[in-house]
Amino acid sequence: MGLWTKGPWFVSGVRFRMNGGEWHSINRYDEALKRDENIACVGYDPRTGAGHADARLIAAAPDLAEALAELEESLTVHTDEFRHGDITPEQFIEVAEKVAKFARAA
Repeated sequence: MGLWTKGPWFVSGVRFRMNGGEWHSINRYDEALKRDENIACVGYDPRTGAGHADARLIAAAPDLAEALAELEESLTVHTDEFRHGDITPEQFIEVAEKVAKFARAA
């Protein structure tokens, strides 16, 4: 798929202080090492809560990349089927809506 660190990724439940600011840590569990491994850090503003949604979006990157690859494959197959009349427009739209719902949930 890509050259990024294998998922799944998650937002650590612990915020930490570094360089005078608060941060969320995006991690993955390394099965070989039996511990969490840091992927990225995102700034957090405790007054507004800003940053948490950004951290969740970054943590969803592997799942979103997989969903996009599946969407591309599915749309390619379904576009050919649609062109040949094998599926209805409604079925084609249903596939796209399922992928969009997954992406929004992340």
